[in-house]
Amino acid sequence: MISQKQVALIAPPNYEELIRGAAAVDEARVLKRAFGQLGAELSIHCFNDPAVKWSSFDAVLPKTAWNYFNEPLRFTEWLDHLAENKIQSINPVELIRWNHDKAYLADLRDAGVRVAPFHLFVAGTDPGEILETLSGVGCKNIVIKPSISGAAQKTSTATLDQPREIEALSSEILKDCGLILQPFFDEIPDVGEWSIFFIDGEITHSVLKVPKSGDFRCQEVWGARTERHEIPRWIAEVAKGAIEAAPMMPTYGRVDGFVRNGEFNLMELELIEPYFYFEHAPQGTVSRFAKAIVSKIQT
Repeated sequence: MISQKQVALIAPPNYEELIRGAAAVDEARVLKRAFGQLGAELSIHCFNDPAVKWSSFDAVLPKTAWNYFNEPLRFTEWLDHLAENKIQSINPVELIRWNHDKAYLADLRDAGVRVAPFHLFVAGTDPGEILETLSGVGCKNIVIKPSISGAAQKTSTATLDQPREIEALSSEILKDCGLILQPFFDEIPDVGEWSIFFIDGEITHSVLKVPKSGDFRCQEVWGARTERHEIPRWIAEVAKGAIEAAPMMPTYGRVDGFVRNGEFNLMELELIEPYFYFEHAPQGTVSRFAKAIVSKIQT
C-alpha cells in the first residue's frame, strides 16, 4: 500500500481567529479536502513550534504563515533548519528567504520591473537620514512601513510637515528591520489595488481591492472590499513579467499593484503567504493549487 504524502501547512496559532475576524475563506479546510482527494494529508503547524519534527513531512507549505513577520529571525532560522536537513518547502526555501524582506523590490526594479517608487533603508539607519530624503519623495503625503511586514502591519501615513512624527515612526521600525518610504499613492484609495494570482506561472484569477472610505489599506480586516475583476491583457503581461523576474519560478504567487498614469506599478510580489481569495476564483482553482503542490513533492 502506498503511504499518503504528508504536507505541513504553516499557519499561526491563532489561525482560526484570524479567519473569523476577516470573514475570509478557511484556506486550510478547503485545501485539506483537495489534498485528501489527491492522496495527500495536509496538517496545520506553526513554524515556531519546537515540538514539531519537520523531517517527518514530505514537504512544508508556508501558504498561511501569516505570523512570520512577527518573528523574522526565528522564521529565517527555521528556513535554515529546513535547508540543512533537506526538508522540501514549496515554494522553495531560497525563494522564501529572498521574498520575506521587501528589499527584494530593489532586485525586481533592477531587473526592469516597474516597481512603485520607494526608498529602502536598512535596519539601524539613522532616522535623520530618512528626514534628509523626504525632499526627494516628490509629494507631501508619504507612507512608512517595515521592510518585513504583512497585512499593513505598522504601516503609517504622514506629511512632510511632521518631521518629529516621521522620526519617531522610523526609529521604532529601524530597531528591528529595514524601512520602506514611499509617496502616498492616491490611486489606491481612489480606484483600488489589483491582486493577480498565479499557479505555475499562469494567471488563475484577479481581484480589485478597494479601501474603505477614509482609509488606504487594502485588506478586508481594515474594512476594504474585494471584487472579482478580469484584468486587461496589458496588466496581465506586466504581472507575468514580475513573476518571471523572481530568482526562480514559484509554484504559487500573487502580484499586487495599481495603475498610475496608464502604467501598472508593482507594490508587492507575494510568494510566501498570499491569501488567495479562492472565493473569487474560478471553479477548480483550489484543486489546481493542490495538484501543483503535490506534483512538486520529491519522492
